[in-house]
Amino acid sequence: MQTYKKSLLLLKDLLFLVRPLAFPMMGAVFFGALGHILATAIPSLGSYWLLTGEFNVKTGLITFGVLALCRSLFRYFEQLLNHFVAFRTLAIIRDKVFRKLRDLAPAKMEEKNKGELISVISADIELMEVFYAHTISPVIIAIIHTLVLTIFMVKIHWAIGLCLLVSHLILGVAVPIYTEKKSRDLGPIQRKILSDLNLNILESFKGIKELVNFNYGDKRSQEVTEQTKKLNQATKNLTRDSGKSFGLSRLLVFALSGFFGVFAAKLYQDGQIPFNLFIFSWVIFLSSFGPTSALASLANNLVVTLACARRVLGLLKEDPKVDEVLGGKTFDYENFKVEKVTFSHDKTPLLDQFSMEGGKNQIIGLAGKSGCGKSSLIQLMMRFYDPEKGKINYNGINLKEINSSNLRKNIGYLSQSTHLFKGSIRDNLLIAKKGATEEELIYACKKAAIYDFIKDLPQGLDTEIVRDQNLLSSGEMQRLSMARLFLKNPKLYLLDEPTANVDAMTEGIILKSIYQDRQDKTILITSHRESTLRICQAVIYMQRQIRS
Repeated sequence: MQTYKKSLLLLKDLLFLVRPLAFPMMGAVFFGALGHILATAIPSLGSYWLLTGEFNVKTGLITFGVLALCRSLFRYFEQLLNHFVAFRTLAIIRDKVFRKLRDLAPAKMEEKNKGELISVISADIELMEVFYAHTISPVIIAIIHTLVLTIFMVKIHWAIGLCLLVSHLILGVAVPIYTEKKSRDLGPIQRKILSDLNLNILESFKGIKELVNFNYGDKRSQEVTEQTKKLNQATKNLTRDSGKSFGLSRLLVFALSGFFGVFAAKLYQDGQIPFNLFIFSWVIFLSSFGPTSALASLANNLVVTLACARRVLGLLKEDPKVDEVLGGKTFDYENFKVEKVTFSHDKTPLLDQFSMEGGKNQIIGLAGKSGCGKSSLIQLMMRFYDPEKGKINYNGINLKEINSSNLRKNIGYLSQSTHLFKGSIRDNLLIAKKGATEEELIYACKKAAIYDFIKDLPQGLDTEIVRDQNLLSSGEMQRLSMARLFLKNPKLYLLDEPTANVDAMTEGIILKSIYQDRQDKTILITSHRESTLRICQAVIYMQRQIRS
């Protein structure tokens, strides 16, 4: 019972998303219901005319032609409006999802299961179209169609109307519930396997050099193959259940039609209805199952759709690790103070009652083994996360009270992993400072020891850098990120392993630029290299935390 309650709440949330599109949705239902009523009326009317001897060829052909044309038009408008609703809703969902990701980032991007996130923002959203284009409208149409025919059949005989209603409830309600109950777990399992496969492929692409270097490609390929087989099997299970559902619904239509024929014949034999109404009602019954049969085959699709919807709506309802501060305090950086900060990530203790402070004209180093919390401290100072205990102040103002855009204006952050966007080198540099002059771009590139490389390129700063991934080495990418930082020219530098991917000579050039840039700034550097930390006036050695 609890499972059905959750499913109903989920359906309610899905319907809420199409609230702005209520008018075209009602239009789709209107045209769909009329179209199916006409589809039932055409053979029923023909049989009635033949049985009563009132059939006129000319009148009949004109009538059937008009009804068929109307049926076609109604079907066209139903599909047009349904797909308009579906694609507009997908656009709305995508917009909501990517807006939500902006709220959740960058903490969300640090989560381990990126494969699930990829599935959510790609395949899951796409599959939700099934619900909006092929579920909502057909369900309402089937209900309206069944009610109209029931009322009409009751006018012939109440028992015939009741028999039609019960038959449609069996096919349109009992069969989908039975199918959904049998296949309930298959949808989430299939989506989970797809997420794991996406993650494996993503990691394989990112680590392709390591796979080649250590001759691990065959093993990785075997893992992907095994996961693909599991995905195929899960999909096959869904398809198998869908086939069984379809076969069951066809069998039921055949059985129910036979039962109705026997039942209506008994009424005729008992003199309760004339022969022509016996045949007429049977023809109506036989041609009434179009919309309801569609419902019977929806259950398996709905299993996958609901599994996708749970993940998408779960993401939309997820609370960000930190809230954007829009109307907060502003500051012009002078100093920072970390006071007794405690922090864990993925239940791993990283910082425990950690304190430090710094001011202008200082270069401070953070050293320690991996997992001691160096990068996490940098991220806390950027407010990607909030501390569990303690606080971080800038100019004596609690970080949580500072306007987010003002915070980012004062701080320059260089992470361990560098990302370059599609476009030219110039485009990627201008991210740091819109409207920067040619002289400013060149000066920043020289400070980052990347200008000599750029000027030898055929198009210099206008060279496309992502079209050919082999154009830049990891060290050159990191130096471009450093050039961005110099171009931004903030008052607080937070540098996380700034020389991890460069050689000793380039490291010396970059460190010299950083040291020369220390005037009126605070520079905080994390590094495993003693050579990188040699420019620091103070080095804090951090220890891994062990917490029970």
